[in-house]
Amino acid sequence: MFLNASKAKTVELSMYNQHGQLIGNTQRRVEAGENYILLKEINENRLNAGIYFVAVKDERVVSSEKFIVME
Repeated sequence: MFLNASKAKTVELSMYNQHGQLIGNTQRRVEAGENYILLKEINENRLNAGIYFVAVKDERVVSSEKFIVME
């Protein structure tokens, strides 16, 4: 996943399954500009096929992305 930050900051990354259950959570420092984040940084377990959502939260904004994992 790519995250474009306007300035260096710490963000909270949360991963949810299709039922809305939290399955991973971490904080990460990002630099200004484009940042590449691996899903395994949020959840170390192998993801089963399904739909997942990643929420990115900083001091002002919450945004989310939908991911589909296929076998």
